[in-house]
Amino acid sequence: MNDLKKYLGVIIILIAVIILIFPALCGNAISSNGMLITVIILLVAGLLVHIFMNKKVK
Repeated sequence: MNDLKKYLGVIIILIAVIILIFPALCGNAISSNGMLITVIILLVAGLLVHIFMNKKVK
């Protein structure tokens, strides 16, 4: 279970990246500001979770 906690931030960042890549692969341009705001929130949250979980989980 500690391994999952250790990589939770990375998993959140990968989800955000998949959200960004999927429309590009389908040929659609990313024109929705809501989607971009969601992705940046996920990226920042994933980064913070990764930092704090790696400090707590040893």
